[in-house]
Amino acid sequence: MLGRLLGGLVVLAVLPIAIASVAGFFGAWSWGLDLAAAFRPQYAVVLALASLLAGILGRRGGAFFLALLALLNAALVAPLWFPARAPAPQSSAIKLHYHNVHG
Repeated sequence: MLGRLLGGLVVLAVLPIAIASVAGFFGAWSWGLDLAAAFRPQYAVVLALASLLAGILGRRGGAFFLALLALLNAALVAPLWFPARAPAPQSSAIKLHYHNVHG
């Protein structure tokens, strides 16, 4: 009984982070919402830890919801951590482009 109560408190405590995570998807409508998208790695970590804790404490539904949001945020950030390999350069020559834009 106490475990489920604590699990509910964990889900309730992390709810503002989950809302901010979803708000980041609506950044095209407001710069304030766009700022929420900057913290996706932090959202992923906090939501994953909260999901694990809520699952251990018996809140399976809340744990699933938090894990889903954590995976979504991690999937959006993962390509930045693991970029595709760039093709090897064909030559070792360096091209320099100079443009005078002042006049």
